[in-house]
Amino acid sequence: MMRHRQDRTRPIRRMLHALPVATTLLGAACDGASLSAPPDTGAVVVRVRDEQAAPLAGVGVRIQMPNTSGGLFEVGSTTRADGSWTVTAVPAGARRVTVTPPTGYAASAEPLARVVTVVAGETTPVDFVLRRATGAVRVAAAVPARR
Repeated sequence: MMRHRQDRTRPIRRMLHALPVATTLLGAACDGASLSAPPDTGAVVVRVRDEQAAPLAGVGVRIQMPNTSGGLFEVGSTTRADGSWTVTAVPAGARRVTVTPPTGYAASAEPLARVVTVVAGETTPVDFVLRRATGAVRVAAAVPARR
């Protein structure tokens, strides 16, 4: 039984032993050069603020990008404390950027999605302004009947 268990772990142990060698070879192949985005890509910086220009953290942000089979996929996250989200290595061309307002906020006069043109080697800024959602708050209370 023990021999069988050792045989199952042997491929994993071989991979773990080979990992430092592969890392060394990869480093030598790069010759110390830093890895960077492909030349036909740019970056997108999304900034989300409220109507008083205060940054909004935790706002959902997504960007659509092409995949290698010709379709689209989305990359997304949430804005940082400064109200921004940055994505690099975005293929040049028209890209759809969408924000999801947090609870208590809605779009101002602007739409929640925009198509922007990403230019290779450049950073494309996309600004969104959200407003606090307003509306009547209905409070219902049961009042006991008087006898």
